Amino acid sequence: MAGFWNPIVLLGPITNYLFLRLVGGDKQTEASQLERYKSQDSSKYDQLKQWQKENNSFWPAIRQFTNPWALTVVGCGFIGVVIEEGLRITLDPQW
Repeated sequence: MAGFWNPIVLLGPITNYLFLRLVGGDKQTEASQLERYKSQDSSKYDQLKQWQKENNSFWPAIRQFTNPWALTVVGCGFIGVVIEEGLRITLDPQW
């Protein structure tokens, strides 16, 4: 079980975040929404500004961990890890 944790696994989430922010258009979409809402719909603009203050696009707030959808995703991830480790032990007894 040596080498269970490897810091290189952080490259996936970091790369995904950078892609979404810089290449995928999230930053441009957000800027467009701010500009459009500011000129056309002040209530939506205020809601978006409030949402930006309360939410972080990289690190979720602690209160997000009580969100049923977040718990479902974490639970599915945990089940996936258990299945993967079970298969790894079953198929490669030297592991």
